[in-house]
Amino acid sequence: MTRNCYQRYDYFEIFQQEGLDRLDFLSRIKVDATNYLKSIPNGNVQKIPLITHHVYCFFSENSRPLGEVDIEKTVKSIERLNKVHEGFIHLLWTDRPGNIPNEIKELPRMIIKGLSEFKDHILYKNVEYLLEKAIHDRSFASSASNIIRLMAVKEYGGMYTDMDFEIYDAGAILQHTRNLNFFAAFELPYKNNDIGNCFFAASPEHPIIQEALSLVERNLPCFYTDCIGSNEIPLYVQRPCTKKDGVINRVGVLVINVAYEKANNHDDNMDLVFPSPYVNDVDFARAITPKSRCHKECILDCENHIEKEFEQYVCLEDTDICLERLGSDLFCSTWGRPDFTDQINYPPHELTEHIEL
Repeated sequence: MTRNCYQRYDYFEIFQQEGLDRLDFLSRIKVDATNYLKSIPNGNVQKIPLITHHVYCFFSENSRPLGEVDIEKTVKSIERLNKVHEGFIHLLWTDRPGNIPNEIKELPRMIIKGLSEFKDHILYKNVEYLLEKAIHDRSFASSASNIIRLMAVKEYGGMYTDMDFEIYDAGAILQHTRNLNFFAAFELPYKNNDIGNCFFAASPEHPIIQEALSLVERNLPCFYTDCIGSNEIPLYVQRPCTKKDGVINRVGVLVINVAYEKANNHDDNMDLVFPSPYVNDVDFARAITPKSRCHKECILDCENHIEKEFEQYVCLEDTDICLERLGSDLFCSTWGRPDFTDQINYPPHELTEHIEL
């Protein structure tokens, strides 16, 4: 078989193009996480700064305001973190600081940051360009947000979460920032799945974040010109199957996945990827969020959808480990829009071999 374009889930071909072994990657991540979660150390040295980062791009005066669910999740998470440690500082990065609602502005130790702080960063002009394009195509705003979160965590260190990610166990978050130099989580409890970029934390200048930004810089020409035929950019970046795949392959979760495999545990760092559903039990998150438009849409476990609201702990598959959930994203975005998911038609070219598993 041959492949003319690449979806985000074509992991084995994508990793092969980057010179990486996907199967080895998955097995090592699972072993590392299981060993850590069996007996979480009681570290007392702060490896990751007590800084949270959120990003919200309005991209025009007429953009929709922050939604009620985003505000509610952000407020709950910050209040819980503040309760476990008074040293937390919260940074919200936005292109329009005046549009942030008072419910968030007035949170203790919240600082609203304009994007111009990064004006000297090599990628800043790219972010400006993407936000200009977003006025007519919102997928560009997602691309800009993906880059901003990496720039912020590289510079300051700390933890990034999406606005609709809710932290449940703030005490465990605090402990992980003392034990680990980087942590993130898989998006869903499938055996072959993405490390998400809706939730990750790192020390400043961490090798994984630096590698991710290098990959973004390599991939960005595909947003400006037809990069097909480039010898320096992998085919999965040149030829995404849809607009959604284009964002994810070039600047989104695949950047974190590739960067993690290339740069994890360097320089005596301790880096980890948490399993789902310890992080990102999406059905649970939706069950306890009646205001979400995804409240009654379950991804995996519809039979127990209602009962999940009352479960405090989750047990990890193939282990005897049971833990209180750390937090979860809702994964309730507008990616389903036809213009994001319509197939892109490419001109004929020498097709690449497709790996059958």
